[in-house]
Amino acid sequence: MTLAEDLQRAIDAIYSARNTEECIYTPLTGDAKTVRAIIEHDLQQYGDVADVSGKTAVISVRASELGYGPRRNETYTIGGKVYTVDSLLASDELEHRALTV
Repeated sequence: MTLAEDLQRAIDAIYSARNTEECIYTPLTGDAKTVRAIIEHDLQQYGDVADVSGKTAVISVRASELGYGPRRNETYTIGGKVYTVDSLLASDELEHRALTV
């Protein structure tokens, strides 16, 4: 097994073990799709990394479900609540994290 496969299995295990939410991701162009996401509302931990004032949550999705980092003004709808992407906090070959308002 390669390192990339090991890392993918690890991220999949994290998403299996954590409380994830099924949500609808709606891009600016193209069709909406259902993805599993980790929603973090305690933004204190991101205060040293990014300006989180006025932000609602950090939403993380696996890159295997969403092949590109979410863009500003795209949305996640979770249980009837709409989260609008403000900025991309982090993105790599395993996971994308976006600050939302």
